[in-house]
Amino acid sequence: MAMKVYKTHFFIYLVISLMAFSGLAAGQEAAADGPRDFFVKGNLSYKDGQYAQAIEHYDKIIQKGKVSGPLFYNIGNAYFKMGKIGKAILNYERAARFIPRDHDLRANHQFALSLTRTVNKEKGRSFFAVIKKGVVGHFTMNEIFIALYLMLLTAGLAHLCALYFCWPKKLFRNCLVVLGLFFLLFMYEMIGRVKALDHLSIVTVNAHARFEPREEATTHFALNEGEKVKVLREVEGWSKIQRADEKAGWIKSGKIERITQF
Repeated sequence: MAMKVYKTHFFIYLVISLMAFSGLAAGQEAAADGPRDFFVKGNLSYKDGQYAQAIEHYDKIIQKGKVSGPLFYNIGNAYFKMGKIGKAILNYERAARFIPRDHDLRANHQFALSLTRTVNKEKGRSFFAVIKKGVVGHFTMNEIFIALYLMLLTAGLAHLCALYFCWPKKLFRNCLVVLGLFFLLFMYEMIGRVKALDHLSIVTVNAHARFEPREEATTHFALNEGEKVKVLREVEGWSKIQRADEKAGWIKSGKIERITQF
């Protein structure tokens, strides 16, 4: 009877050991196929000049739900090396959402744009819009949100200081005016970005915008790869887009790609 118990215990121990070993092996395999591993593989492929393979590795990271500025920056560089300027600009735009102040990203983005014939005319840009872009344009959405929170906190502290330390009314008003101006500036930028989240796209290949959503329709104007457009509406595989100069037309949806689809 004692022998049977020993055999049973030994069998249970063997099963548990095999399960633990299998779990460890599976964990190691999962770790080997994790985002960091694919990122390293992508970098190695890029270094070897295998740009399409590098993009495949980077795309696997996106499929796992992981995105970042360096990831999109590397994808943009790989597309640029392949001569796909539109795709490169698309991914540089995506990277800028995460790392807007990165000097290498900005330099590569500007160089890619210089190789295209995009329309950049913007009618009636106000002084406020120019200041907003210069001051707030290099902040991420998270940084803008934190800045707004800190401004509200600072306004509250200034109010308490004015009450308990008898600040001059003029000093308190001046503080509130400065904080209010910066608050409006940052809030305006945040609202603009939120509104543009689902609408801004990049033309990935040279195309023609038409007056109507059908192949036989008359061509309205040409669109160049890398051009940023606003999507107004979508109908059965066609997208009505608006260019920077406010011209609008219909284009096949497959020829544009949204910037913020992740």
